Amino acid sequence: MDKTKRSGKFLAVLLALVLLLSVVPFSAFATVGTTTAQHAGLTVRFGASETPGEPECDMTFSETATGTFSVLYEGALSPFYPYILAFTITSGNGGITNVTASGMTLRDANNDELILIGADANATAYLHDNGFCTIELAEGSGITRSLALTTSQGTMTLNFSSPVAYTNTNTTSTPSGFEGYLPVGQFATGSGWGSPYSSGTTPKIVGGYTSTGLSLGAPGGYAEYDMAINNYETVDGVSTKIQRRYGVDFVVYGNAFVGNPEAGSVKVYGVEKGKTVPKWYELAGSLYYSDVTLRDVTVTYKKIETDDVETGTGAVFTTAGIWYRIDDASNTEITGWTKFNQKIKKINGVDVQQDTTVAWWPEEAEGYLGTNGVYGNVDDVVVDTTANTIAYKHVTIVKDTDTTADYAFGYFDITPNGSSYGTAVNPYVYGTTGGNGYDLDWAVDSDGTPVELSSISKIRVYSSAGMKTDGSNLFTIPAVFGETSAELCGIYAASGTAIDASTGAPTIKVNGTSIAAIVSNGDATKKTICDSIVYYNAAGLGLTSSTATITATPASGTTAIIYINNEATGSYTKSSAVDMVRIVAQTGDGAPYIAVIKF
Repeated sequence: MDKTKRSGKFLAVLLALVLLLSVVPFSAFATVGTTTAQHAGLTVRFGASETPGEPECDMTFSETATGTFSVLYEGALSPFYPYILAFTITSGNGGITNVTASGMTLRDANNDELILIGADANATAYLHDNGFCTIELAEGSGITRSLALTTSQGTMTLNFSSPVAYTNTNTTSTPSGFEGYLPVGQFATGSGWGSPYSSGTTPKIVGGYTSTGLSLGAPGGYAEYDMAINNYETVDGVSTKIQRRYGVDFVVYGNAFVGNPEAGSVKVYGVEKGKTVPKWYELAGSLYYSDVTLRDVTVTYKKIETDDVETGTGAVFTTAGIWYRIDDASNTEITGWTKFNQKIKKINGVDVQQDTTVAWWPEEAEGYLGTNGVYGNVDDVVVDTTANTIAYKHVTIVKDTDTTADYAFGYFDITPNGSSYGTAVNPYVYGTTGGNGYDLDWAVDSDGTPVELSSISKIRVYSSAGMKTDGSNLFTIPAVFGETSAELCGIYAASGTAIDASTGAPTIKVNGTSIAAIVSNGDATKKTICDSIVYYNAAGLGLTSSTATITATPASGTTAIIYINNEATGSYTKSSAVDMVRIVAQTGDGAPYIAVIKF
């Protein structure tokens, strides 16, 4: 989806747009397929850019009477009709004087509802001065959904249809069961983006895509599903690895558009090849080995309703709100209790930091906690309702930026979805559309060592973008438009015919010396995980944790994409703070070759 998400960065992008004021002539009757509607000095269109993504790019106007338009969906997913849309208005000759709406909610760039009571000054002034908002259509039958915009030249009326959820009708595999969901954040309300159910007790994501998905909230907030995917198949009694296009085994769909990365990470519950006991493994994204990234940590949140002192530790909570702390895998404190601030608000032209309200806390009354709570008593999530704490264990937290390219691969809610659900696109190519593909060969143990999985039975997605880049180990402060929160709208196993192709091993050198010339298979410095995954211990190569230059050259006769950690480059100089370096080489539609060097 292009601009349908109500999370903070989406609205920040909307606010950054400049409204072009111009006089627009009276329009003739429009035809089906018209992407803009014009009347009474107004031009309206969907999306917040001239080239909107889905579903806004598939919304059109049909003029049924002078100044009255039916809003149509003309995409390939009919009878699907979106629930929420971004909407842009260009006005002239004094602008809008009156706004009325029925069967919908309008929200401004602060994510606040525009209250419509007759010629409401709040709504008319906002739309006149800013020209864009989000439209949330009411669900249910027998509801009239219309928006009327009045200027000195007349009234433009837009009539919308009833929202219709997308239903998957193809054979692509999706999650078979829902295991749990628990966010801490602005949509933790038990409804809409904060509910795991599409209607009643029917879980979202299970069986298909949903346009109003799940907001996962602050770092650690998660949703978990049953989903079986095999990495190997048995043919004529021989176990053979399945070679899927680009190495992608499944695709996760968020609610993304370029310039609004809200990165989420993925863990899978599976069995390592050659073993029988399943456990959780991180699918390491491109930032996993970054010096800013916190790996395998516990993030604990605490709700404070009054000033308090924590019994036994003396920790002082000076103000009400939500606080957090971060501990490493050995329960050693990385960041002590810190206030999780909600936003910065301008008051009389001055930035004032606002405290997080306890409304961001998932409550038992909202269906999250308690005996029947949807958090599910899943692994690695510890809830203590007496102490008002929620702890997410064994999570990875990466940097939080507004630059989409910072999340090269391995994160969802980064790449726009498209509509070919389950069709893998190359995760190593920037600027694509089609969700974010995941390769089970990205799996790592808790210490970052790569492993090869034979199969998985569960997938957990969680928010991971939240870290400042200044080395403080603190979360970014949610800005005036709200939090950074990964959204989830679908998970599909990669469809299509398996391919018999993989990428050849590149030539890897450290400080100019080829690793292959130093070690042999079986040496303590090298571990061959499988034909396409190799792990090196740099200590055996005579290297230390100081700076080192790593180069990778594609295999002879190939033109491969090379990533070294998060950089698309053939040469990478690591800092002393980086303890592991991963090289990924990928060519054509083949599966990648992966090498990890531990320094």
